Amino acid sequence: MDSSPPLNKKRISSLVLFFGLSMILTGFFVSSPSGIFSGIWRIITSPGILITDYIALAGLGPTLVNVGLVTFMGLGLACLINACFNGYFLAGIFTLAGFAFFGKNPFNILPIFLGVYLYDRFFTDLKMKDLIAPLLFGTTLGPVVGQIAFGFGQGWQWVALGIIVGILCGVILAAIMRHIFSFHMGYNLYNTGTSGGFVTTVNYIFLRGFRLEISPAFY
Repeated sequence: MDSSPPLNKKRISSLVLFFGLSMILTGFFVSSPSGIFSGIWRIITSPGILITDYIALAGLGPTLVNVGLVTFMGLGLACLINACFNGYFLAGIFTLAGFAFFGKNPFNILPIFLGVYLYDRFFTDLKMKDLIAPLLFGTTLGPVVGQIAFGFGQGWQWVALGIIVGILCGVILAAIMRHIFSFHMGYNLYNTGTSGGFVTTVNYIFLRGFRLEISPAFY
């Protein structure tokens, strides 16, 4: 059963729903529907590496809609796994939403979600709701998916490879999070960020080994 008090869960869900809905409505208020859809497509098909400000890349309206969609995805996932709705969840969901202004979108975070799920399904006896940290904070690896899918070439092969690498990143991230803690001995509050940095560094070295250079982005 969900350990969150029902009233607390209702209040937090209402807050997150209000925030996500306000982002989407404001996006459609400041941009036309055609501009929204074309902008969202541009966001989804961009590598998304730092620094890719989605407002500079696609416009304010599409960016706000992207923030709303990503927020709803995080909330829906938390409800699906019966996660605890507390301050820790709020930190995760608003970190997810904040980085949806640059770097995260509905496409590049899904493989990370799937990777964490597969780790829970096949490699651990933890409950899925106990993996809310790698699920939400682990989306820091989203740009890895976007870069491989859209940053090196065109075609379904690159997109498929990006999805596969994203799934593997999710599995590895969830597996090493508890062990990475011993690296900084609790002096880093953002433990998932440290874990994500480790996974990303390995990815970067691996790509360079295949002479796949990542071009800097300055949007």
